[in-house]
Amino acid sequence: MPPLQGSIIDLGTVAGLPAVNVSFILPFICFAVICVYGARTNRRRIVG
Repeated sequence: MPPLQGSIIDLGTVAGLPAVNVSFILPFICFAVICVYGARTNRRRIVG
């Protein structure tokens, strides 16, 4: 993940935005996936 985030930062700008800001979308996506996984796992434990 850090090399991918670094390669995005090296672009300079992405869609008119600073690439540093855009690169933080990657950790956000990972965090969202972990939250969805946790919510689904917790729901299965309560229901079943």
